Amino acid sequence: MQVSQQRAPAKSPELVFQYYSAGLEPGILRVLHAGFGEQWGDGAYWRWKNPARPGFSPQDITLVVQADQPVACFHLALRSLQLGPGLSIPCSVEGDFAIEPRARGRGLPRRGYFFTSDSLAERSVVLRTGFSSPELFERLYKPAFGHRMMPTVTAQYRKILSDRLLREKLREFGDRLRSRPRMQRLLEQRPLTVRLEISGFQPCDLVLARDGASCHDSGAGRPDLRVRAPYPVLAATRMRRVPASVVLVRNMLSGRVRVRGLMRILALFAIAGART
Repeated sequence: MQVSQQRAPAKSPELVFQYYSAGLEPGILRVLHAGFGEQWGDGAYWRWKNPARPGFSPQDITLVVQADQPVACFHLALRSLQLGPGLSIPCSVEGDFAIEPRARGRGLPRRGYFFTSDSLAERSVVLRTGFSSPELFERLYKPAFGHRMMPTVTAQYRKILSDRLLREKLREFGDRLRSRPRMQRLLEQRPLTVRLEISGFQPCDLVLARDGASCHDSGAGRPDLRVRAPYPVLAATRMRRVPASVVLVRNMLSGRVRVRGLMRILALFAIAGART
């Protein structure tokens, strides 16, 4: 009598929740690209946004690992949220949640969300926040996590989602700036490069030319003007309808904005004016 033997189906490796470790960086980037596409950014951008960020902790990145490889990742950063004069609270700003297709449908967002709860409590975090589309908020954040939607614009805050969107706004500003008659006279002689270091974003170069403006990663060359400023200074003109020149001068005097090369620009304007 012959007895057939049937193999039991192979058991899937166990899913393990853990915090960041350096050896898993390639896998984290793979998961992010699976969730958002390669336009999300490269390894240098991820490292600038996470391990290279001041105050970074391995507990800022929660990973779901299967067979020693990440299949899901959840990122956060701790910030101090000022509610009023002398009143600020520690909060987490969470985002870049990504899950590989093969690991979806297992409740990983909710499990990852609660996995971090104890460590956030140990770090005195009392408020959890994040960016979301209205559709994702209604489908996940509101029913699963109890989040509430806040306005994207307040007296001190304007929402911006990425370096790409910021650079597009800067390019639009550059187009308006270069169309002014005095700037046109200057740009007839040569392009003008302004290196912008905006807190919370990667440095970029705004290049003004006679036929257009562009904004891209900072190059190795010497810019004509270097500006270092916090993002709220850029948003002030839109929030308070204050002329950009007034905002710049006020914040230069207060020390919030630092400018190098201003005398060089003024000299170039003088030369361009003398030639007309």
